Amino acid sequence: MTVETAIPIGTVFVEHSRFLPRDAQPRWRVERIVALPNLPEHAAIRKLEPGGEERLITVQALALSGKYARLDS
Repeated sequence: MTVETAIPIGTVFVEHSRFLPRDAQPRWRVERIVALPNLPEHAAIRKLEPGGEERLITVQALALSGKYARLDS
């Protein structure tokens, strides 16, 4: 299974934070998968709020850390 099928481009995740109310937790969309030499694959995620920042996070951390939960459409 490739990363693109495991976490498709456009998938939305919510970032869990115990300091924010549930309805204020930021939402992130997977913009692209980045292959870096000698490093695990990373996902570029962009915050959905206006002026949203972008982060690079390993695909493994995105899927398994528990900080981000996938929103089902």
